[in-house]
Amino acid sequence: MNSEAIYYKFVIISVLSFIVISTGAFEADAKQPFSENSTIIASLSDSGLSSTALEYYKQGMKYSKAGKHKNAITAFKKAIQIAPDYIYAHNDLGNAYVDLKKYNDAVRAYKNAIRIKPDFIAALKNLAYTLAIQREYKKEISAHKKVLFYKLDDTETHYNLGVAYSKLKKYEEAIASYNKALKINPSMADAYYNLGVTYSKLNKHIEAKDSYRKMLALHPDDPGARYNLGVTYLNLEDKKSALQEYETLKKIDSKTALQLLDLINNK
Repeated sequence: MNSEAIYYKFVIISVLSFIVISTGAFEADAKQPFSENSTIIASLSDSGLSSTALEYYKQGMKYSKAGKHKNAITAFKKAIQIAPDYIYAHNDLGNAYVDLKKYNDAVRAYKNAIRIKPDFIAALKNLAYTLAIQREYKKEISAHKKVLFYKLDDTETHYNLGVAYSKLKKYEEAIASYNKALKINPSMADAYYNLGVTYSKLNKHIEAKDSYRKMLALHPDDPGARYNLGVTYLNLEDKKSALQEYETLKKIDSKTALQLLDLINNK
């Protein structure tokens, strides 16, 4: 059977946990992405920051929460005019631009925050997110690497770096990144899935099989992994195992199971 990736119904899962991170300092139910930020933000009123800038920032956060992103941008800009080094205002200004799909403006805002505080993880991650949207994968990779320079054990960043490498067809680098994510978090099912897809693109079907099986050990009812495992068995000339995957898959997703059966019957 032809082992080209076209036989695979499911491709690389896109970015994991690639969400815009807001500092959200003044929302009672806000989740701080990093513990050090909550300490910094909690002490803003004692750090010499202008109370007026702080009020504009609060206003911007309220507008953002209400979906009034243009108003939020105005408020964050006023905060920055008063306090040019206010990194959280720069970061959330970038977030507001992302919400309006003004990605170039968002990139500038995040870069301003990073220029002031090079190890500002939230802004670095948000920059990577925005560059991924723009399909600027080489620049995205650079942003991920900066995150890892400061936070080497960031599982999601290793994973997202793998996705970016995959977009550039740098499959060996992608595999290395997924494996680093899994070393930190062996239960990251999506990393096993993407490893399976990536190994398949390199015609490493035994490794692909092992990756899909590990993914299915965590999520046995995932139709994509079941389908791709069935295809992998066909690529390994193991029709019997492919049929077993079909039998399991038809209980989960009958439509996808029929597509796998068509491949098996044409084998």
